[in-house]
Amino acid sequence: MPMHYTICPICKVAPDSKGFCGCEPPFSLSAIPQEKIDGIARTIYPRILAYFEVPENKANFEIWLEERNAKKAAMVATTT
Repeated sequence: MPMHYTICPICKVAPDSKGFCGCEPPFSLSAIPQEKIDGIARTIYPRILAYFEVPENKANFEIWLEERNAKKAAMVATTT
């Protein structure tokens, strides 16, 4: 997923039109054993589901998502 910075805080380069600066990720997910990934998922997934069962949390997420999408759209509009 591209980051949306004016200048990348890591490599100090402006991102291209797709939002990528060319930095390599600091690690590869393929280096993490699958059983560790599965363990993390089994731990957090039920908590994520429980969080979104609360109507207020779901509403707050929807508000945040709308704000995020509006910011993304504004960034795209200013770069094109």
